[in-house]
Amino acid sequence: MGIMVNPTPRMRRVLRQAHLYGRLVAHDGKLYYPGGNHRLCNEETAIAMVKAGWLRHRGEDYEITSDGIRADARRE
Repeated sequence: MGIMVNPTPRMRRVLRQAHLYGRLVAHDGKLYYPGGNHRLCNEETAIAMVKAGWLRHRGEDYEITSDGIRADARRE
């Protein structure tokens, strides 16, 4: 896995939304769920989550990985 072992509570929220919607959309340096207008996080947080292996960046979208699903499911 990447640099982080456990996601923060805010990162868990992002991972749950990515899992629920299948993808998150980047717009103006922030991430949103598709069709949403409330910011989930900034792109710097998303990049850290990509480096940790929890999200995958594809064009304007971010998708959850299997490691991201496991990281969100882990409760420590």
